[in-house]
Amino acid sequence: MNPKSIDPKPEPAPGSSCVDTEKICVDLTTCCVDTRTDMCQPEFSLSRQKMNVDGRLLYNVFLEYLPRGSVSELYRGEPMAEDNVRRYAVSMLQGLCRVHKEGSVHCDLKPQNVLIAGPRRTKIADFGLAKRVGAQGSGSGHAGFLRGTLLYMVLEFVEKSEYEPMSDVWSLGCVVSKMATGMSAWRYGERATTSATVLLLLYINFDEEFPEIPEELSEEGRDFLGRCFMRKPSERLTVEMLLGHPFMAAAAAAAAEVSKSDGKDDGHSKKGNQR
Repeated sequence: MNPKSIDPKPEPAPGSSCVDTEKICVDLTTCCVDTRTDMCQPEFSLSRQKMNVDGRLLYNVFLEYLPRGSVSELYRGEPMAEDNVRRYAVSMLQGLCRVHKEGSVHCDLKPQNVLIAGPRRTKIADFGLAKRVGAQGSGSGHAGFLRGTLLYMVLEFVEKSEYEPMSDVWSLGCVVSKMATGMSAWRYGERATTSATVLLLLYINFDEEFPEIPEELSEEGRDFLGRCFMRKPSERLTVEMLLGHPFMAAAAAAAAEVSKSDGKDDGHSKKGNQR
């Protein structure tokens, strides 16, 4: 890891469960210690050596610095060109594919947690709420815990506190919709909803309500989101299947060609993370 790209961040040692969770998930999905990485997350290192600062015990956490910021910087409330939506979405899908293959679920996929690593390349960040596939319980340690961010939260968590790989697919659909429109996928009264938590939870939980699929997207794009926004998780496409969807296929093939011509993999493999 280039020392110039490291952003050190002290983290309180007692009760650092999110940091510990993030490191565990990152260790499972990479061969080195990362979490924003060349695979899907940036470089992340948690030093087990603690320091005592003003009577407080702190971990040393080193994060890779990605100066371009997150995907949310790309649209700033305005729609992105559909070709760019496809290319960034392919990179996100490749990262999620790697995470799911290693038996983890991100649980908080949103634009602010998808960092820009290069032209149309992303790294998924913030695994503090991640969980192992099939693990029971919220992992929160307190009642009323909401895993994830409301406007990207999956129905089965609102209804039954369940979060599994197909739940990340729903959240990915919300991210793609926001990139395509500059607005949140959940809307009512023709305005994107960002407040009134209880009302929105009731709205999301209502059997006949779905996120809005943007009319401005191509037919392939609308079908792609429709496959993400199935109420039953078993009816959604997996991230691998979504990579082969017509909306993604051309962009995925182009990304593979670029990787081959550069003599690199797609950046989401263990081999890619060892560089």
